[in-house]
Amino acid sequence: MVDYEDIEKELTELSLTRQMATDEQMRAAKATAQDKLLGVAYLMCSDKHRFGKMVEDIDNAYLVGRDEYPKSVNDAYYCICNGSNDQKNLITMGSTNDGLSFALATTGGNSGGKKSRDKSTIVCHRCKELGH
Repeated sequence: MVDYEDIEKELTELSLTRQMATDEQMRAAKATAQDKLLGVAYLMCSDKHRFGKMVEDIDNAYLVGRDEYPKSVNDAYYCICNGSNDQKNLITMGSTNDGLSFALATTGGNSGGKKSRDKSTIVCHRCKELGH
């Protein structure tokens, strides 16, 4: 749903105010604002794995003052279809190797890190014998 501010922004781009605009201009401003909203919604609902980098770049451009968001659903579709789908631009989901590693401290004299267990009371499930 388009709100009052979106319509006002569209009217301002046409150098109009709400009081000066005709009914036809108001409908056109509302339609344009709604088309922009749907274009952004289409882009945001795209596959995050394949197009997440593109959406992130558009978000970052907006933060520095460049509005690169699609102006309509057709523009959003064009971005999705013709955007770079290069493997290096894919956002990885789930666990990633970010270069962190941890060393585990061991106690005791065992150099392999494993503690020896007393197997004399353990029963083998295969042969039913003790201790191996």
